Order: sequence, then structure tokens, then C-alpha cells
Amino acid sequence: MNINNKKLGKVYLIGAGPGDPELLTLKAKRLIEISDVVIYDALVNPCILNFCHPKAELIKVGKRKGKHTYSQSQISELLIEKSLNSLHIVRLKGGDPCIFGRGGEEMLDLSTYGITVEIIPGITTAMASAAYTNFPLTHRKVSSSVSFVTGAEANNKAIFCLKWENIILGSDTIVIYMALHNLSWIIHKFIQVGRSLETPIILIQWCSLPKQRTLIGTLGTIIDQIYEINFGPPSIAIIGEVVEISSILPNIYKT
Repeated sequence: MNINNKKLGKVYLIGAGPGDPELLTLKAKRLIEISDVVIYDALVNPCILNFCHPKAELIKVGKRKGKHTYSQSQISELLIEKSLNSLHIVRLKGGDPCIFGRGGEEMLDLSTYGITVEIIPGITTAMASAAYTNFPLTHRKVSSSVSFVTGAEANNKAIFCLKWENIILGSDTIVIYMALHNLSWIIHKFIQVGRSLETPIILIQWCSLPKQRTLIGTLGTIIDQIYEINFGPPSIAIIGEVVEISSILPNIYKT
């Protein structure tokens, strides 16, 4: 791709948050409103697109497991192409763009062509999921450490190469993004390294949206519970004693 003597646009890598449009940051909203092109993922709430300028070009490149509109390399190529002709390009991703959002890959691809990228962080799903089910990720004397882990990797290989023993024994609370596909295997690793079958676990689907669903159980019961009610993706899992606080406090996130 020849970019000699081209005036390059700027790409804003924006986190759209977990779903609720009101969790979008003010800076993200302002940049969406003035952008020439908005390239957005499948899990971005369509309501957020209402903030786009009427003349903005909207391009859906969203990826769900097994259903890719664009490959990752095609998304990077599209960003580069639009940067050659536009002043402001928004790359809109669910949650935070740099927490299992492949934001780093897109930044590196763009930097190869000298294209400026600015990251606008978003509320990551781990934080919102705990908040919207009414418990903290950290709590004095219960949870002093938190790990964010992906439950799915490219070709499903790297997930099995993670140092699971270090993660499980080194953190009080463990959050697993894209949790369901390998959850049985992951739970087996927890038990294998000594975590009790009674360890609390909560699954949250469609975090922060009106259709949010939650499922609370233990490492010993959760798989059967998933099948009983046909609990599905997109879901995040949070494992640890701190989860029990959700059953003590009233659920106030109903509006």
C-alpha cells in the first residue's frame, strides 16, 4: 500500500464499555460525534451508534466466535485504507480496547504506516460485571488480588499453555473472559491445583444490559447449572470467595 505524500488521518481506539450506553466516557462520546468513519465490533451496543455524525461512514467488522465478518488482518487493512482519506477514524470496541480486545495488534499494524493512534479506555467487562451483580472484585481480608484471564485464544491452543497453577494459586479472585467454551477444562485445572469444589463462581451474560443474566454456583455445580438453563455467551466468569458478597447485598441495578 503506497502512502507516500498522503495526509494521514488519526485513529481513535475507543472502548465502548460493557453495553450500557450510559457507561460510555464523555471523551469517547465526543470523539464518536465528530468522526468521519466509525469501524465497530459486533458487541458494541447499537444505541451508541446514535451518537455518530449523520454523515459518518459506519462499518461493522464485528467478530463473534465462528462468525467473522472481517478477519483481524482485514480490519487492520481497512483502518489503514480509511486513514489515507479521512481526518478522524474511530475504531470502536466493546469493553476496553486493550483488555482482550486485540487493540495492541491494531496499534502495531497502524504504527507500521506512521498512522497516529490514541487510546480512549473503556470500562472493561470484569469491572462492570462485578458492579452490576453487586459485589467488589477486591475486599479487605477476602480478596487482595485479581487476575484477568482469557478463556479463549486463537486456534484454542494458547489457553492450554497458560501457567494456570500460578494464576489460580496466586490470585484471590480470577476473572475469565470468554469463559464458557473451555470452562469445564478450566474448572478441572482449579480442582487439580487444590481449589475446593465449594469455591463460589458467578457467570454474567450480557453485562449491564436489560437482558443481563447471572448464574451463581460453585466449581462443583456450575457446569450442570449451565446446561439446565441453557446459559450461553457472551459471558464472563468470576471465581473466588468475594462472589458470596453478591448474595448478601440487595440488587440495586434494575433501572
